[in-house]
Amino acid sequence: MFDILVIDDEQDIGELIKDIIEDELNLKTEFVLNSSSALEILKKSAPKIIILDIWLEGSDMDGLGLLKIIKNSYKDIHVIVISGHGNVETAVKAIKLGAYNFIEKPFKSEKLVITVKRTLENIELQQYNAQLNQQSDLASIVGKNKRIIEIKNKIANNIGSNARTIIFGEIGTGKEKIARLIHNYQNSTNKPFYKVNIENYPEKELEDILFGNANSASIFEKAKRSTIYINDLSKLSGHLQKKLLNYLHDSNQASKIICASTISQEQLINDLNFNQDLLQRLSSIILEIPPLRERKQDIKLIVDYYITNFKKNYPAKNLKLNNEFYTQFLEYDWPGNILELKNFIENLLLKLLLNPNDSLKITAFPLSQNNKNTFESCFDKSLKNAKQLFEKKYIEFNLQKFDGNITHTAKQIGMERTALHKKIKELQIKSHN
Repeated sequence: MFDILVIDDEQDIGELIKDIIEDELNLKTEFVLNSSSALEILKKSAPKIIILDIWLEGSDMDGLGLLKIIKNSYKDIHVIVISGHGNVETAVKAIKLGAYNFIEKPFKSEKLVITVKRTLENIELQQYNAQLNQQSDLASIVGKNKRIIEIKNKIANNIGSNARTIIFGEIGTGKEKIARLIHNYQNSTNKPFYKVNIENYPEKELEDILFGNANSASIFEKAKRSTIYINDLSKLSGHLQKKLLNYLHDSNQASKIICASTISQEQLINDLNFNQDLLQRLSSIILEIPPLRERKQDIKLIVDYYITNFKKNYPAKNLKLNNEFYTQFLEYDWPGNILELKNFIENLLLKLLLNPNDSLKITAFPLSQNNKNTFESCFDKSLKNAKQLFEKKYIEFNLQKFDGNITHTAKQIGMERTALHKKIKELQIKSHN
């Protein structure tokens, strides 16, 4: 490992820069003469800073060409451009291409040392800000429940890892939120988050999305060095399970794969006969989100978190809930989990804004006893019928929230608009329009 890479076509200049940095700053430094040697060494190790000669005579490409490749492939490396023929136009061009700073030859050793020091200070500041953002993101996973703390620790301990991850949890527990948080931690905030809802597509269309066809690349090709989120893994057919297993075995895909399932690992294997080899390949990291009814000690923390966040967007500075609310929250089983709790708090706040004279009592904003009874009655049904019953109530709840607006409801619950129409018809849900 080394800290600085010097790329200069003049042997004596390159060695001089290397000696100054190692003597004055005690930083391990490597020196190469051309672009091909630089790219070869970057494949093995990435330095904090590159000091790059603009011209690089005798190389496959000049410094500006190499700079483009470095900033496209190694975005976190800070590049200081240096040239004996420097001018304002060249400097501006280099900065526009992503160089952090520019030094002209001949230079004094003091100038080089100061420039490198300032660049290192900027790197440290960026790392500190990234750490603060990560802490803030982790704080959005609210709770002191032991299993929630374990999830936070796993995420924090695997920052930068490309390990495949499976997130298990019931509907509404926040699986996609955690997947997006992991995506942001992969230095991928400027890269797209590729989401595939398996149940939204017929098998042939899903196969084309996953593996491509004559007219379109596979999602794994599109998402190189980014994240693919495959939702509802239990819906993947046996044929596609086998094809995905073969693909993962034969390819060196560079994307981060995160899968989610509302069905537990044991149920996937024992009840659905899911391909165990595929499950093993996808589950280097396993995150199991407990349902809200199993961590009721976190309910007040979650409610207070959402109230604080909603206050930032709504003029309701003095909103507070009395103990009656929290008592009812603890007695209710929250079949829709955190999503249902969040929706209830948001609806409560909106109703208060529209009707500021309403009494802030739980009796004025009752929890849906029907939903509670629905959840409890699921245990007396087959898995298929229980799922249909819950899906129906879940979709009805969200349709009511958005006054029957299909587009907004589909976005809220993570379904394609056409798929939601199909589901409404299938479950015989009455229109709210």
